[in-house]
Amino acid sequence: MSKKKAILCIVISTVLLGSSGCSYKEVEDSLRSALKGEKTNDLVSDYVNEASINNSADDKNKNVFYVGDTIKSTFDYPDESGNIVSEDEVWYTLNKVDIVKNINELGISTKEFRAAFSNEDKIADNGELESDYSFVVATVSVKNISATDVDPDSNNNMLIEWMAGPASGILDSAGPVALEAAYFSGHDEKNKKDYLKFNLEAGKEKVYAVGWVVPDEMLEEPFYYVIGAAYSAEYYQYFLLNGSEGDSQ
Repeated sequence: MSKKKAILCIVISTVLLGSSGCSYKEVEDSLRSALKGEKTNDLVSDYVNEASINNSADDKNKNVFYVGDTIKSTFDYPDESGNIVSEDEVWYTLNKVDIVKNINELGISTKEFRAAFSNEDKIADNGELESDYSFVVATVSVKNISATDVDPDSNNNMLIEWMAGPASGILDSAGPVALEAAYFSGHDEKNKKDYLKFNLEAGKEKVYAVGWVVPDEMLEEPFYYVIGAAYSAEYYQYFLLNGSEGDSQ
C-alpha cells in the first residue's frame, strides 16, 4: 500500500485557535462533529483512523522515539512487479525540546511566525504567553538522503514536518487531530506563502527549530511531533516532546 494516499486529518490551525474564544477541546469537538456529519458522504462513510502509537522497545513496529533518536522517513510504493520502492528518504534527529512560557527565552519574535498565525492575542508584547498556553519547540537535525524533486512554484525541494498533537487527538476515531506549526526557523523570508518549504541538497544536513503554540491541556498527556504527516496515518512515526522513554502512551 502506498504511503501517499488520501487521508483525513483534522488540523487545528493556529488561526482558528487565535480567533476563537473556545478552548481547544471545544474547537476539536466542533471539528469532529463536522467531520462526522460529512460521513454521510460515501467517500468517508467507512473512514477509519489508521494512526497508532507503539512505544514497545521489543516490538519491530515501534514508532515512538525520543531526544537523541533518529527517524528515517521514506516514500514507499509498489513498482509494476509489486516490489516496494523507497524514495525521498529524509532523516530527522531530535536534538532537544524547549517548552517555555515566554518566546523571548528562545530569542524568537512573533514577526518570525507564519503569516497565517493569528495568535498574537495569546502572546504579549514582552513575549509572554497567556497563562494556559505554552510554546513548544523541537530542535531537529534534518538530513536529506535522497529527496530531489523541486517544487516548480517555490524552487524548494523540502517541506518541514509541521504537525504535532496529543495522543488522544492523534488516535481519535475522527482524527488524527493535531496542530500546525506556527514557527519554522528555516522559512524563506522572501516567500512567506511557502513558509514551511526549504531547500536542502541530497547528502546535506542542517539543524532547524519547529514550534507550536499549545494549549496546556494538550500537554497534560503525551504530546508528539509527527514524522510522515504527508503520508497515510498508518505510517506515522513520532517524537515524544514532553517526556522521556517510558512516559509515552
